[in-house]
Parts: sequence; C-alpha cells; structure tokens
Amino acid sequence: MEWNVTFEKSFGEEEQRWTRQTLKAQVVFEAGQYGNAAKELWEVLIEARHGKNRPWECITLAHLGKVYRHIRNGISLKLLEEALELSRELDFAPGELIALGELGETACLWGDLAKARKTLEEAVHLVEPERENDRRALLLRLAMVYEGQGESKKAKSMVGEVLQIDKRLGIPDGEDREHFERLNGATEPVEEVLASAIASW
Repeated sequence: MEWNVTFEKSFGEEEQRWTRQTLKAQVVFEAGQYGNAAKELWEVLIEARHGKNRPWECITLAHLGKVYRHIRNGISLKLLEEALELSRELDFAPGELIALGELGETACLWGDLAKARKTLEEAVHLVEPERENDRRALLLRLAMVYEGQGESKKAKSMVGEVLQIDKRLGIPDGEDREHFERLNGATEPVEEVLASAIASW
C-alpha cells in the first residue's frame, strides 16, 4: 500500500511538520532503514495523540504497522489492528485502507489465505478512483490469493485489470503479462483474452 499524507483538505503548522516527517520516514523506509523510519513515525504518533488529532494518529499507526512488518511481525499486527479499530471508530477510510491492505499482506505471508482474501476484498472496495497504484497493489495480492486457492479464473480477472492499470499509468507490464499468460495457459493471445474479460466486467 502507498503511504498517504494527503487525506486532509487543510494543514496547520503541526500537520505540515508531520507530513514532512512522514515523507522522510517513507524515504528511509524505502532505503531499508526501518528503525529510522519507525523513529520518525513514533514522534509523529506521540504528538498527534498529545494534540488529540485522531486522523493523524490513525494514519500514523497504519504507517508504523507497515514499517514494523519488516522489524517485528507481532508488533506490526498490533499496530495495524489498532489502526483498523480506530479508523472504523472515526469512519476514516484512508487509515482503514492502509490497515486492511497491510493486514492482508501479513496474512498472505503467514499462509492464511482465507483471512488474506477477506481482508483484501474489503480493502479493494475502499480505494478511491484516483489511487490506482493502491488498487493495482491490492489486485495483485488478491490474484495471488485466488491462485493459491485454486480459483485461476478469478486470479486471471484480477491480473487482467492490473494490465489495464499498467497501460493507463505507463507501467511496464512484462511480469504482469507473463502472469496473465501463465494463468491463461498461454492458449490465446493475451489481447483477445483481455478484451473478452473486460467485456464481461
């Protein structure tokens, strides 16, 4: 799931500082510096709680859960479950989306495909139209889950939609196309199968 710091329409000085810290955490996280990323986010979380800014508390818990998946799975799970509970209490979709997406990823890694499926299917319904990278990531995870459960037709449908997103976003589709052709058995040209799949959606 992508990081999200654009969930508020207006920002005060505190929110601007938290945004900068969160973006810094994202940069160091993507560089593999998970401890440094966690440090930045804990500072944001403490300030958000002290200032009773519950949306920022929720989104930061979700980001922390994402980071801790690379440090301690048990802590990650607790943070994500707390973020999910708070997001639903607040009716705060951005926090719920990240929490569900990361919980689904965790369930995949632990081999709990039933839980991963339920969680990821919930997450897909929360994605806003403009956040296509999030939708793409969730569809790819769902394709893996469906394939693992022996539902290749559903998996193929998910990857087919991913290929359409690849095209819209200008993302190289080599691996996704290979995945689609493998699911399809490479018996028909991928363009023809895609056209048929899209027509049935």
